[in-house]
Amino acid sequence: MSVALPREIGATARILSFRPAKEAANEARHREDFDCLNAQIEAGRRFVSALDALSRCRQLEPSESEMMDALDRALGCAVEATRANDAALLVMDESGGDLVFVLVHGEVPEKKLLWQRVPPGRGVAHWVAAHRRAAIVNSTLNDERFYRGIDIASGFQTRSIVAVPLIHADKVLGVIEVLNKKNGEFFALSDQNHLTVLAHLASALLIRLRERWAEELT
Repeated sequence: MSVALPREIGATARILSFRPAKEAANEARHREDFDCLNAQIEAGRRFVSALDALSRCRQLEPSESEMMDALDRALGCAVEATRANDAALLVMDESGGDLVFVLVHGEVPEKKLLWQRVPPGRGVAHWVAAHRRAAIVNSTLNDERFYRGIDIASGFQTRSIVAVPLIHADKVLGVIEVLNKKNGEFFALSDQNHLTVLAHLASALLIRLRERWAEELT
């Protein structure tokens, strides 16, 4: 013979049966947040380590390949630290005013993008170089400064950008960009600050690289 439980007891039983599932979901979410925080801390640590290596490199007499390796490592760590997918270092060609891709990192098609030229006055990078200040663009579709020619040529899709100028002795040497924040997130001032520190260290190394390249041409 079945016995009907009072309504209050039945409701309590349902609540108690729901708690373990809810607690498990909360625990999984907290674990995911904790893992994400740990990943960000580790990315920050690697970025600081790469900046330190960049700083030490510019105080020595490194070879051209050592300088490029240090810049490449720092660029890769900047991708991690800003939670971006891609990054690029563009150098100003003084003869024609083009910005030239000399380093790329991430998902960008390296073979198609390296040594591509951005004509003067085109794109966010040239705007940054001309105005000597950083820019955050979280939707390239809605920013008239964005130049689509490079995306068309490389088959890449740029959705968002942070770009900062490389300046040494009041001379604009180039631009550093990180592209496409992960998970559709927006770039923030903290991401710009990461790149600004990198640009400060990279500019002193880049001027030495330009001197080496000039020597090779003479």
